Amino acid sequence: MIGFPTQFKTKQDYLNAYEYVVNGGEGKNLLAARLRWLKETTTAQGLKASSWSKRAEKQQQYDYEPVVDVNCEMLRLGFSVDEINELIGGLEHV
Repeated sequence: MIGFPTQFKTKQDYLNAYEYVVNGGEGKNLLAARLRWLKETTTAQGLKASSWSKRAEKQQQYDYEPVVDVNCEMLRLGFSVDEINELIGGLEHV
């Protein structure tokens, strides 16, 4: 890889971008924002147990609650929250 990637498709893309920034490259703020986004988008809206009997037409926003999204990007890439926090912390010292 040469320079800062324009697309992040794999965990290695994030790690390569981190190494590039740490070694004097640009993109620190963009990478930090991307890592924070990964960490913050780990939930989805799921129907509450008390609302299962409601018909779809009668359901309202309050019938839903945040639940863990097992298909989120962070888990798909194989990152843990601790790994992301470590990368963000490393960027703060650059």
